[in-house]
Amino acid sequence: MRVLSARENITDDASGIILKSVLEGMAEYYSVELAQKVRRGMTDSALAFKALGRLPLGYKKDAEGHILLNE
Repeated sequence: MRVLSARENITDDASGIILKSVLEGMAEYYSVELAQKVRRGMTDSALAFKALGRLPLGYKKDAEGHILLNE
């Protein structure tokens, strides 16, 4: 398999193989780290009773974004 990139000049020799694997590893690391940060943020918001997006029928948000029962 050959990888073409507009930003990096990846050659077909030994140094190109190392460069490609480093770039792939960095991309995978970034993706996993971003997923962890998003999950942590969503968990923290849920534990603080803060709304994320549209609320179901029967609930409302206060001025600080906390979820309240709409009586």
